[in-house]
Amino acid sequence: TEHYLFTGWILYADLHRHINLADITVAPFLLTPTANTAECAKIIDYLSQGKPVIATKGQGVCSLYGDHLHYIGAGDSAGFFKQVDYLFANPPTEEKSQKLRQLALMFDAPALMAHEMKIISEYLKNPKQDFRHYDYIPANLLDDK
Repeated sequence: TEHYLFTGWILYADLHRHINLADITVAPFLLTPTANTAECAKIIDYLSQGKPVIATKGQGVCSLYGDHLHYIGAGDSAGFFKQVDYLFANPPTEEKSQKLRQLALMFDAPALMAHEMKIISEYLKNPKQDFRHYDYIPANLLDDK
């Protein structure tokens, strides 16, 4: 663990301070039919700090972020370490970090987080409920601007 720090759960208010300590951020997820077409919200937090992201290659994430992320197949540990080695050998320039920050601004992060809190609250009240009706696309992502 000389090069890795697993913090466990931290307060959201402290998240950006922790992200700023990182050289590389990671957004792995299991590719289910829903996850394959979804956006991974923590990626927005990582990008807002200008950090390179290694993420599971899902259709939703790829369509939103294109070549701004470093992708791995689900369960591809060799691919993961290849991306880690690449990013340590080629850290992002300040210009690249700024582009990542600009990409994060496309998303209305406070609205996304409020919506996630609503889903969590509803789940705690009724864990057997079908939550697919909570799908949400922020209005600014629908703009053609």
